[in-house]
Amino acid sequence: MPDAQRSGVSRAIRRVLQGLGVVWAAATLAFVLLRFAPGDQYATRVDGVVSAATRDAWRAQSGADAAITTQYVRYLGDVARGDLGWSTLQQRPVSAVLRDALPNTLLLMGVALATSLVFGMLLGAWQGTRIGSTGDQIASTTSLVLYSMPEFWLALLLMQLFA
Repeated sequence: MPDAQRSGVSRAIRRVLQGLGVVWAAATLAFVLLRFAPGDQYATRVDGVVSAATRDAWRAQSGADAAITTQYVRYLGDVARGDLGWSTLQQRPVSAVLRDALPNTLLLMGVALATSLVFGMLLGAWQGTRIGSTGDQIASTTSLVLYSMPEFWLALLLMQLFA
C-alpha cells in the first residue's frame, strides 16, 4: 500500500477513534450531571402521591438503587444499544420521541441551510460589487454581530420580534 493511502487510512481511523472519544465524553458528562443533580425522578414527581415503599420498588426496578459504577456501566451499555430510556413526560421510549421529531427537525434544518446559503451568496455578491463602501462596511459589521450571537439567543430575540 502506498504511503499516501496508508496515511489516509490511519488518519481516518484516528478521526473515528476521536469521534468515539467525544461521544463517550458527552455520554459520561450527561450521566454525571444527571446522577449528581439534587433529587431524582421518583422523589420529585410523585412526592406525597405514592408511598415510600412504592418509590423504593421503582428505584430497585430501574436499577437506581445500585452502586454508581454499576449504573454507569449499565448506562453505557444502554446507550451503545440505542436504548435512551423512558420519557416520563410523554410516557414512551425516548427513541420513539426522537424518531417522531426527526422529520420536522431535518425539514427545519434543510430550510434554514438553504435560506442561509442563498442569502449568504447574494449578500457576498452584493458586497463584492461595493468593496469598501459604507453599505459593505455595514453589511460586514451586521453579519459579524449576527454570526457571533449564540443561535438559541438569536432565535429567542427573533421570536419576540415576530410573535
